[in-house]
Amino acid sequence: MPLTTNLWEYVDADVRERGRRYFQHGAVRIADGDEEFVQAVVTGTHEYEVELQREEGAVAASCTCPYYADNVRMCKHIWATLLACEARGLLTGDGRDPSLLQPGEDPAFERAHAEGEDMFDDRRAWPALFAQSSRGVQYPARPQKAKRTATWKHCLSTLRRALGEEAQQRPEPWPPGREILYVVDAQRTLLDGGRHGLAMELFQRDRKRNGRWSKPRPARPSFEQVSQLPDAADRQVLTALEGTDQYYNKWSYGDHAAMQGRHWIHRALGEWLLPAMCRTGRCYWRPDNVETELLPLQWDEGEPWDFRLKVSPGQWGGPYVITGYLQRGEQTMPLSEPHLLLADAWVLYEDRVARLRDFDSFPWISLLRDQASVSVPAKEAPTLLAELFNMPQSPPLDLPDELKVEQVSVAPRPQLRVHPPKEDDRMWLPYPEWLRGTLSFDYDGVIVSQDRKSRAIYQAERRRVILRDAPAEQAALALLTQVGFRQNRQRREDDGELLLAPRNLPRAVRTLLQAGWRVEAEGKLYRQPGAFRIEVSSGIDWFELRGAVEFGDTVAKLPDLLAALKRGDTMVQLGDGSFGLLPEEWLKKYGLLVGLGNQQEDHLRFSKTQVGLLDAMLAS
Repeated sequence: MPLTTNLWEYVDADVRERGRRYFQHGAVRIADGDEEFVQAVVTGTHEYEVELQREEGAVAASCTCPYYADNVRMCKHIWATLLACEARGLLTGDGRDPSLLQPGEDPAFERAHAEGEDMFDDRRAWPALFAQSSRGVQYPARPQKAKRTATWKHCLSTLRRALGEEAQQRPEPWPPGREILYVVDAQRTLLDGGRHGLAMELFQRDRKRNGRWSKPRPARPSFEQVSQLPDAADRQVLTALEGTDQYYNKWSYGDHAAMQGRHWIHRALGEWLLPAMCRTGRCYWRPDNVETELLPLQWDEGEPWDFRLKVSPGQWGGPYVITGYLQRGEQTMPLSEPHLLLADAWVLYEDRVARLRDFDSFPWISLLRDQASVSVPAKEAPTLLAELFNMPQSPPLDLPDELKVEQVSVAPRPQLRVHPPKEDDRMWLPYPEWLRGTLSFDYDGVIVSQDRKSRAIYQAERRRVILRDAPAEQAALALLTQVGFRQNRQRREDDGELLLAPRNLPRAVRTLLQAGWRVEAEGKLYRQPGAFRIEVSSGIDWFELRGAVEFGDTVAKLPDLLAALKRGDTMVQLGDGSFGLLPEEWLKKYGLLVGLGNQQEDHLRFSKTQVGLLDAMLAS
């Protein structure tokens, strides 16, 4: 009869269902087990230890998870372990079917006491002084007597007792002949979807008297034991792995705490950690959680493998086929060959692990590893190209001759439109009077919104693709931040919307125009000034000054410029309705002309007595 037949009534139905799913997904790893005792590690959000003990017709079960600790009730981890024992023929006892499932000793608590630890005897864990009664009433501290200097014998006696307690609490030293093994858990990494990185487990093995190695078993050295390891490489690697532990054992503290059995290695840490583990000669991988042979793993020192897409033509007008592959120099590898791939991190193949460059397109790898290829009808080839190039990210693409297009790079010109908010939108703004801005880019006449999620611009009629310049677009967005714009975080559907306080608009417009932007504010186009022309004519007793500033294909004449300057404006309205930015150098040089001369239709007239001042101004 199955082990769990008479035990199901001790576990809630929903807990049994969750435990069954854990078991089916391979979350249970049996660390040690026979017919009387089983120790397992169950991995969910965290790792938890489960211990099961046969006691005649009963099974005593315990788990280190909070659910069991707080409620002393059977948890999903215990049920998953029972199912694993049932599947592997463990915990059979004397052959009789158990009829009782009862709480056992907490494995972490039991282990701590077995090592001579008692958290209640650790005086470091208690406050040095309590001056508060049980009712919460604060009493004044008792006056302290003058301290009496202890004799040297008393000092040494106290030290001897303290050092003896420390020696009793210290864990056993690392046994000679024991080695640490670093094992990549491929199945656990796949089940996690690579969200937390690469699943790495610690194992240990001991040298037998006959010179052979013992069977590897899970290792959980204490932090103090790590410092005692004979190999400096192990000390460095395990010290780095300590930082990946999400929590310490709840019954341990300080150097006596044990490391977790599984660690998640992210790309940033793995850049040097994986090569370091491989250099020890004790790095392995295993494809699943069952007791399979550990397979050796070495670090590939070569260049990264690049992911590429390939579109192949069908035969006799058949559908196009999209496949993917890895390439490094002249080498290629089908996507079906690697044992494991992690997004923009690593590829595990044969007996080695190498770096992977996927160009932020790992979903393509997942798709093509799952179904090998994608077929596209030949008549839909133009649509296929548009879809491929409109992807937010895309790897290098191999196209057949009939589908090849010209790929060009164009420097984008930023464009900004600023306008007041609509009445219905004011409720979404931090301040109702703030202006709204929209950023876009001009790529050779093609206007692309800043929030458009595409890597390129496909122009079917010209059979070309304009590659977007992501660094230039990011620099433009950074410049907007510098001049006072900020993103509207309160409306998630408008990721590209920018906000600006009205008082910052003049400074922002000037800065952006000087940077070569096209700026339109409240329906008005603003122009950057160009060349400044000036000429002087004279009569018998007068001088006339004519001048103009070019703003693209239109000009502003001197009287209009001076009138704007007199009003205190930094902009001048042009004949086509747009606005021109008054050049700062011109303002500094000719600002004094505002109070001099008589303004005529298109020029200024000065008297003969003002010629000296005018001459000095023009010569400066």
